[in-house]
Amino acid sequence: MVKLLSSEDVQKIIELEGEDEFTRASITAMEECFKKLQNGKMEMKARAGFLFGTNCVEAMIARDATNSTACVKTVNFHAKNRETGLPSVMATIVLVDEKTGFPHAIIDGTYLTPLRTAAASAVATKHLANKKPSAIAIIGAGMVGEAHSHALVTSLQPETVYLVDRIPQRAQKLAEKISAKYGVDAISTTAEEAAKKSDVITTCTYGDEVVVKKDWLAPGVHINAVGADTPGKRELEDGIIQNATVVVDDLDQATTDGEINLPIRSKTYEPEQVHARLGEVLLNQKAGRQVDEEITIFDSTGLSVQDLEITNLLLKTAKKHGLAKDVSFTHAIRIPKI
Repeated sequence: MVKLLSSEDVQKIIELEGEDEFTRASITAMEECFKKLQNGKMEMKARAGFLFGTNCVEAMIARDATNSTACVKTVNFHAKNRETGLPSVMATIVLVDEKTGFPHAIIDGTYLTPLRTAAASAVATKHLANKKPSAIAIIGAGMVGEAHSHALVTSLQPETVYLVDRIPQRAQKLAEKISAKYGVDAISTTAEEAAKKSDVITTCTYGDEVVVKKDWLAPGVHINAVGADTPGKRELEDGIIQNATVVVDDLDQATTDGEINLPIRSKTYEPEQVHARLGEVLLNQKAGRQVDEEITIFDSTGLSVQDLEITNLLLKTAKKHGLAKDVSFTHAIRIPKI
C-alpha cells in the first residue's frame, strides 16, 4: 500500500501537531539534513528541467543512506498562475524504498516546499547572523515569505518584523496575521525602510528584479537570499555579494542558479570566493560569522535533500496522529516468485 497525502492532508497534519511545533521540528530537521549532506550520509543529483521563457518545470532527486529512502520531486514555477487561481509553485513528492523501488508515499509538496526553505533560512540565520536580532525584514509576502515569517519569528523572537511586497495589501494582510499570532510589531512598508532598519533581511521574491540595494545595508546585517533559483535571477544589487561573506546551500547549484549566478557570469565574482557550504559551518569545518560588522549572506537555492528530510518528518508526524490514506497501485500486486 502507498500513503497518499493531498495538500489538505498535509495542512491538517501540521495543524494537529501545531504550526509552531512543526516549524521548530522542521528547523531541527534541516540542521540535521545539511550535516548529513556534508558528511556523505545524504546525497543528491543535479536538478534537471525545462525553461519556458520565465517558467520552468524541474525534477529533483535525493537519497538518505541512514534510512534507505529516496525521493523524487517534480516542481514548477509559473509566475502568472496567480491570475488563474493556481499557486505559482506546485510540487509533488514521491518517497521510494531504495531497496525495492516501492513507492512508500505520494505527497503534495506545494505546502512543504516553502516550509523546508524557510527552515533552512532559520538554520543559516542562527549560525550567521549577529545574536538576538531585534528587527527582521521579509521582502516578498507570498507563500515563501509567509513560511519565513513563521520560521524566523519562532526561532529569533524579534521585536519588529517588516513585511514588503509588490502588492502592498498582501504585505499588510501578512503583517496583521503575524502581529495577531505572535504579538510582535509587524509593519507593512517599503523595501528601503525595511532593509535599513533590520538586522536580518530575507528576500523571497520571483527574482526578476533587484529588491535590495547596497546603500541600504548597515554593517553586520545578515541576508537570506531565497528568490534566485534559476539562471538569470537575482534580488541583490551588484556589489553586495562582492563585499559579503557568502555561505551557500550547495556550491554547484548556487553557481548556476543562485544569487551568485549573475555576478559569476559577469566575472565580478568567482566561485572560489564563496566562504563555505552551510553544512561546513554546521559541522565546524568552516567558521560562520567572524566579526559583528561583516555582512553575511545565505544563498539558498533549495535542495532535494531538504525535500526528502521534511517528507520523512511529515510522515512521522502523520503516523503519530493516525493520518495518511493507503491506496493500492497495480504494480504493488504480488506476483509469483520465479
